[in-house]
Amino acid sequence: MPGLIRLDPTAMRLNRRRFAALAAAGVASVAWGDATVAQSTPVATPSGAQDAVTLLKAAVEGMAKLKTFHFELVTPSGSATILQGLELKRITGDIRRPLDFQTVITVSIPLGSIDLSVVGLGGKIWMEDPLSKGGKWTELTKGNGVDTQSITAFVNPDVLILQAVNYLQDAKVTGQEKIGGVQTTRVEGQVSLAGLSKMKGAENAPTELSTAPIPVTIWIDGDKRIQEIELAGQILTTESSDVVHDITFSDFDKPVDIKQPPV
Repeated sequence: MPGLIRLDPTAMRLNRRRFAALAAAGVASVAWGDATVAQSTPVATPSGAQDAVTLLKAAVEGMAKLKTFHFELVTPSGSATILQGLELKRITGDIRRPLDFQTVITVSIPLGSIDLSVVGLGGKIWMEDPLSKGGKWTELTKGNGVDTQSITAFVNPDVLILQAVNYLQDAKVTGQEKIGGVQTTRVEGQVSLAGLSKMKGAENAPTELSTAPIPVTIWIDGDKRIQEIELAGQILTTESSDVVHDITFSDFDKPVDIKQPPV
C-alpha cells in the first residue's frame, strides 16, 4: 500500500513532524488498536418504530459477528478540518478483528492531497513516511513520542460509527433501495454522539464530540449487515456545520492479507 503524494513539490515545503502527528491521530482513530474501547458495549439501544428498532438490533449483532470487512469513508459535503488544519477527504481500509488493519488516509493540503498508508498488526502500528525515498516505514510507539492509547477514535468504524447505531433515536423504516447492487432496507433517525462518551471504556473518545443531534440514514441488507451509513452533521465541533460523512462496508468475512511492513 504505497503512500502516494499528489503535490507540486515547489509549492510548499512539508513538515515531517506535522505528518507524524497527522498519521498518529489517524492511525489510532482508524485502527482497532485500542481493544478496550473497540470491544466495549454501550448501554443504549435504538429507539423508535418497533420494526426499525428490531432491524437495527439485528444489524448490530450481524456486524459484531464479522471477522473481516472493508470500509470506505468519504466527506462528500462540508469540511472535516482536523489535525493541525489538514482536511480529511477519504479513508479506505480493511479490518481483521480484533486488532489488525491496513488503511489509507487521504487529506487535503495546499495545492494538492496526500495519501498516508498505515498498517496495524497485533496491536503495533506502522506508518509509511510519504516523504522518504523508497517508502520507509516507521513504527508508532510511545517511545517516539506517540501515545497511541490516548488519541481519539474519530474515524474508527467500530468505535464510533457502528456504535452510534445503538444510539439512534426516532428510528423508522423509510423504504427499500439498492446499494451497490444489493437490495437494502433504509432506516432513518437521529443520533447524539455525546452519549458515547459515557460508555464503558470510552476514556479515549474525542473531547470535541458534537452534542447536536445528527440526522442518520442506515442501509441494511437481507443478511442483517450494514451496507452504508450516512451522518449528515457534525461528528466533531471542529467540522463545518454542513459536513456529511458517508461510510460504506463491503467484502464481509473475505480473507484479508495483512503483513508487517519492512522496517
